[in-house]
Amino acid sequence: MHSRQQHDAAASRPARSGPALLAAATLLLCACQSAPPRPAAPLAGSATSGRVSLQGRAFPVGVQALPPGCSLDVHLIRDAAGEDPLTLASGSFAAAGTPPFEFSLPYDSARITVGSGYSLRAVIRDARGHLLLYTARRVPVDDPGDPGTIDLPLVRYAGP
Repeated sequence: MHSRQQHDAAASRPARSGPALLAAATLLLCACQSAPPRPAAPLAGSATSGRVSLQGRAFPVGVQALPPGCSLDVHLIRDAAGEDPLTLASGSFAAAGTPPFEFSLPYDSARITVGSGYSLRAVIRDARGHLLLYTARRVPVDDPGDPGTIDLPLVRYAGP
């Protein structure tokens, strides 16, 4: 029998599935070979390009600093009622040193549907790919075209 404490710890961990683990591993491998972090820039885009960016800051709760080699992975998700969540954009950014960690996540504005719900999720991994922090809940994005700067609180991953 599991103790109540073991049950509570297991319930607080994020759910895992084969495709999600494969996607996370792929993102991690890309992050290890990625270019230096992209600088934060004002929300920008043009009607011809359809490219705009979400500006944000990741705030690891209770963390003073992160070691070199950590990466912040951010995902813009469409949460349309009656549909499976769909990742519209994702990016990996350096997350070493003192928080907050700023990011600018580019996405194609043509993929935004009026009336759909949107949110952000994020994780921070160490240089070896181990999960350190994650958003415990999706962070709503009311208007991806004009959200201002979005703050993402991240909590420690308790581990298996």
